[in-house]
Amino acid sequence: MAGTTAASAGTRFETVPPPPLPAAEGPAPVAASYVELRLTIPIAPLRAGLERALPRELRPPGRVDTARADPLDSESPLESPEHGEEAEREWKGRPVRWRGLLRRSPFEVAVHADSLVVTSAFAWSVEPLERGLDDARCGSAGAPLGGSVGCESLLGWSDDWSLESRCRATPTRFATNCKLSPPGLEFTHRVNAQLDASLTSRLPARVDSVVRAFTDQSATLRAALRRLARPVMIGDSAAWFLWNVSAARVDPPRGAGSSILTHVVFEAHPSIVPSPPVPDETPLPAPLVRLSGTGMRVPFDCWVDFADIARDLEGLSPDAAGGGAAALRTVAGRVTGGGNRLAVALDLDGPVTGTAWLVGTLAVEPTRFVLSCPDLEWSPESRRALQSAAGAGGWRDLRARLETMRNAVRRRLERPLGDCIASWDKSIRDALQPDLELPTVQGGIYQREVGSIFCTDRAIGVRVVALGRAQVITEAPGRDAPR
Repeated sequence: MAGTTAASAGTRFETVPPPPLPAAEGPAPVAASYVELRLTIPIAPLRAGLERALPRELRPPGRVDTARADPLDSESPLESPEHGEEAEREWKGRPVRWRGLLRRSPFEVAVHADSLVVTSAFAWSVEPLERGLDDARCGSAGAPLGGSVGCESLLGWSDDWSLESRCRATPTRFATNCKLSPPGLEFTHRVNAQLDASLTSRLPARVDSVVRAFTDQSATLRAALRRLARPVMIGDSAAWFLWNVSAARVDPPRGAGSSILTHVVFEAHPSIVPSPPVPDETPLPAPLVRLSGTGMRVPFDCWVDFADIARDLEGLSPDAAGGGAAALRTVAGRVTGGGNRLAVALDLDGPVTGTAWLVGTLAVEPTRFVLSCPDLEWSPESRRALQSAAGAGGWRDLRARLETMRNAVRRRLERPLGDCIASWDKSIRDALQPDLELPTVQGGIYQREVGSIFCTDRAIGVRVVALGRAQVITEAPGRDAPR
């Protein structure tokens, strides 16, 4: 009875220090987002550029050359063994005038995986012009001999956003050799020297130059970056969506039939801000040949002010004892927090008077998106002070009242976030709808998840992340737009 009498008088308990909390700070960073841009580069312009850059006729028609014996003549086997040394002895040391055909066919340009291969067949013939050599010849204008030249290279990206090659000549192939006896001269290496001067030695550099000139994607990339740098109004202009592109990653180019497929991924850090920044020209970053992530992550925040919670706690009296001095009730409440921890100071009146603290960890139920503090509990210091004030005889009754109060505060703390999340979700979806003006950005959201819960000095913030995919579209639908 002594404990009960003391409690009824409203025993004041000792001052309780606030519980320790992490520092109040902003939300945890969100992982980068990736906006895709798929480009198709046709191969036909490369072929046309090479055709214009290198001649088809590799030996002027009617040109007459003079061949004199050299060491390579003796190293090559006879094309016609029936002509012996005796037949050649007559021509030994004598110059031989000759003419012939040397013409290439149109280039074949193909990309296999990430390798560029350029080939061209060539036709050639040799016709000596000396008396006595009327029947000595290799091929003719009507039935020339054949062969092929080419070069190949891996395809990559240059710093200025054109494709880049480092072409190396492949071995020249002659369908057959040409050694005429008489006069005992080997003409294959002579034709090869002319082929090298007119085509083979020039082809790799010309291919590299044409690749850079006809695959320049810098204008497309700049246009895409300008589009991604443009703030997008959300809702009634109270907020703006920004992509905040930080880098551009690329995969190695890949051949696909008559085209080269390129995959560019912009690394971005989307944000929603209250006012649009001053427009600024985004510099074109150098391509990074790196593995990139996938998907888009757009963060937005839902807020619960400490002041709103405090108002909901004023005059709270869930005690079953009803009104009067015997009921435990709150006179006022104050809320503070740090990290994802929340502390609630309650000015209590009734059986005991004074300020006690509840502390717990904030959580969001992932299906219904309800903010709560399910483990909210009296701080150890508060429990000791309250138990001391109640005394041994009154503690059991007061403990039950405190549990009732704690449960009531837990319920008052619950905040449905569904309307906030649905509103942001719709606004972001609207912002990701494509424009009529190209290039444009198109995206969608397929999931929402809670990224983090944090406390500032005035409110609880719930960082929600909208997950989806986004791509830059550079061509109107129906013209092989990226998928």
